[in-house]
Amino acid sequence: MPSPTPILEFLAELDVDGPKAPVTLEVDGTKDMGGSITIGPRAFVLKAPSDLSRFIATYHNDGGEEIDIHDLAQAISSDLAKRVPPGLTIRLEDVLFAYQGGVLFGLDLGADFNLSNLPLVGKTFPKDQTLAVNDLQILAASAPFTDVEALNALLPEGVTPLPAGGAQKGLTVAATMQFGAEHQTLALNVGGDDDDPSTLGAAAASDHVKWFKLQKTFGPVYFDKVGARYQQQKGGAVLWFLLDASFTLAGLTLSLDGLAFGSPLKTFAPTFALDGLGLDLRRGPLEIGGAFLRTTVGGVDEYDGAALFKTEQLSLAALGSYAFYDGQPSLFVYAALDEPLGGPPFFFVEGLAAGFGYNRALTVPPLGQLAGFPLVAAAVGGSGTPNDEITNLSQSVPLAVGEDFLAVGVKFTTFKMIDSFALVTAQFGTRFELDVLGLSTVVVPTPVDGESASPPLAEVQLALRASFIPDEGLLAVSGQLTPASFILSRACHLTGGFAFYSWFAGPYAGDFVFTIGGYHPAFAVPTHYPRVPRLAFNWQVDPNITIKGSAYCALIPHTLMAGGYLEALWHSGPLQAWFKASADFQIDWQPYHYDAQLHVDVGVQYTYHFFGTHHITADVGADLHLWGPAFSGTAHVSLWIVSFTVSFGGASPHPGSIDWPTFKRSFLPADDAVCGITVKSGLLKTVTVNEEKQWIVNPKDLALVTNSVIPSNKTTGGLPTGKAKFDFGIAPMDVPDVTTTLTITVTQDGTAAEGDFKFTPILKNVPAGMWGTKLSPDLNGQTLIADTLAGFEIIPAKQPAPGETQAIPRQNLQYETTPIPDAFAWESLQPFTAQTTDDAAGTIDTSILSTEETRNALLNALGLDTTTILLTQDSQHPNRWIGNDFIVAPQIQSQP
Repeated sequence: MPSPTPILEFLAELDVDGPKAPVTLEVDGTKDMGGSITIGPRAFVLKAPSDLSRFIATYHNDGGEEIDIHDLAQAISSDLAKRVPPGLTIRLEDVLFAYQGGVLFGLDLGADFNLSNLPLVGKTFPKDQTLAVNDLQILAASAPFTDVEALNALLPEGVTPLPAGGAQKGLTVAATMQFGAEHQTLALNVGGDDDDPSTLGAAAASDHVKWFKLQKTFGPVYFDKVGARYQQQKGGAVLWFLLDASFTLAGLTLSLDGLAFGSPLKTFAPTFALDGLGLDLRRGPLEIGGAFLRTTVGGVDEYDGAALFKTEQLSLAALGSYAFYDGQPSLFVYAALDEPLGGPPFFFVEGLAAGFGYNRALTVPPLGQLAGFPLVAAAVGGSGTPNDEITNLSQSVPLAVGEDFLAVGVKFTTFKMIDSFALVTAQFGTRFELDVLGLSTVVVPTPVDGESASPPLAEVQLALRASFIPDEGLLAVSGQLTPASFILSRACHLTGGFAFYSWFAGPYAGDFVFTIGGYHPAFAVPTHYPRVPRLAFNWQVDPNITIKGSAYCALIPHTLMAGGYLEALWHSGPLQAWFKASADFQIDWQPYHYDAQLHVDVGVQYTYHFFGTHHITADVGADLHLWGPAFSGTAHVSLWIVSFTVSFGGASPHPGSIDWPTFKRSFLPADDAVCGITVKSGLLKTVTVNEEKQWIVNPKDLALVTNSVIPSNKTTGGLPTGKAKFDFGIAPMDVPDVTTTLTITVTQDGTAAEGDFKFTPILKNVPAGMWGTKLSPDLNGQTLIADTLAGFEIIPAKQPAPGETQAIPRQNLQYETTPIPDAFAWESLQPFTAQTTDDAAGTIDTSILSTEETRNALLNALGLDTTTILLTQDSQHPNRWIGNDFIVAPQIQSQP
């Protein structure tokens, strides 16, 4: 028996609380020795075999208290304490320490990881099998512990056994990975394998990962290996398990990059992570590859990235994004084909693009950012990097349950001079919106492939957006030059844009605006009008000369405005000269009137230094106010020594009114088109009777709509007017108040029938330039007259009564039975009697025998024995030839 002295000496020398009396051990029913030992405030249950060759002591942590592991290890063994990082405080379940030629200190964290919580793939695991990491332990050993089977036999029930592989010298993290019914032990040594405490955690500091081969398939997921990583961070120790895994479904393989799970050791708080996805599919000539990075937006994980679809003939680049949001999958895919497809010279297709979003909204950018919009940049090869495009995806196609969109684009050239890309998008869900996004670039002279490029004379790039939004009653078209535009020199920058907005419903119904370069400086732009940059250039010709200018034109319901500005500046040393000119026009078309403000300034200045800085300036300026017709105005001239004002022409600055024929000819349609009526619903078809069109309608769904170009402020027959407003006139005629009467007549067989119908007024906004109450060229005057009576919706006052079938007399439906004698008696059957069974003429025998050779050849070709299939009569078998076996004379029924 080995001497128990080393174990007893070890127990006696422990730095424990309480009396230093020798430890008393008792023999239990298994011939093992049992007892207890107190270390600090904790009572450990001690157990050892009768030969005292080893022992193990355990402590169960019922209260979930946090224990300073280094201090506890120090109380057991100073050599053991070297293996435990200082400050390692853990809320754990069981503590054990053992002696077997060295000291082993073990911590059972009572932590299990259920891997069904892994992102993306966890939900695909078989429900009847378990994939988990259990029995997480931290072991510190002063010497290698390889034989732990005997120590595990001493453990009380319920305490996690030591891993089968034991523990190395130093600090070891161990766990059991469960694959259904299979279990595999994982053990990671994290440093401190010599007597130098400074080496403790060195592997962890270098972000060391120890990998274990798994090569297991669980559902559609293949696990190649698992890695364990221990990190000692500022907030405490953290343990991570890394999984090298791939997801395969229908031939499509997704590599799961950065798939991991872990937890701080101080408090069990499991975290699951997936950095990204790799996409791979190879099927025949088709190859698909891609990479998707995980980003977190608003607490939701998204996987955004790019993919490449490749065949022998072409390759297709794609952007994509996937997330699981608010209990719903959210997907976005956008692919671009960069291959010439042909077409006429003015529309030669160079590529296509298409995409869709499910539970995704589409945020269309302002025109100034259109060139960098991911859906445009991916198709035209924008300046952004793939990572930039992926980053912009979350902003351009945000998560939105219930929102979907489609996108179709075409990249084309026009006579090889203009490169364009147009993208049509349709959004539907909470509202419908149709957008057309475009980007066109023209370079003069056009670069020619294979020839050395010469500096271009001009490059113009225009971004275009058109939107149709029925819910807002808006049709909008906008365009804007991008910063890449220049003319004559790259130093001559071009800017500017245009817009056309028309409102057909909502609070701005009837309003419209068309502008190139913006508006008159004195115009107070309404909040719902688009803001458009000036059509302008800015050219630094050389270090001494700068030229810049701008222009604009805008049409709104009551006026037209236009103008421009030009400036040239020259300077050389102390001498500089300038020229400035500007013009702003307002034009009203009926009655025709214009009003313009012009300014011209020419000057020169010399700067010299003599007892200070001094300037000598000569400046000539003129301000012109013009109006007409007839051409009239004032001119204010300023010289550097004198100024004066000159008036010319004699016309009034206010326009004169026009008469009714002129107004009618200028603004109104033909007489038969001033009022109209249409079928809103219920129309079945249109027929022509005596060269007159007539409607066939369903009275149940009938709805008629009348419309008048001229607003009304009076009705006949007591028709309701609702909230209609009647404060309008005829502005071009300078008529502040006018009476217009709307009359609707409904007859049936020559009799008035208005009472059989319900009339609902239709209100519209009309231009103040036509129906305003005063004649004024005021730039900021009233634009629209709101809620004028324009017509009625007419429907039946009551629904037509349901139709009824014609009554049928009851007696016509009654009947009596008529007996028929022997109604079910059948004709008696006659037995068949053949007239003859003989082939008197022998024609059957003759026809068979005449083809004997041909038949024998066919039978031999089929591998049959002609000696057993007799085609002729045989003297030995007179009744076995084929004529008797298969053929009899035709059966003829005898007549009675």
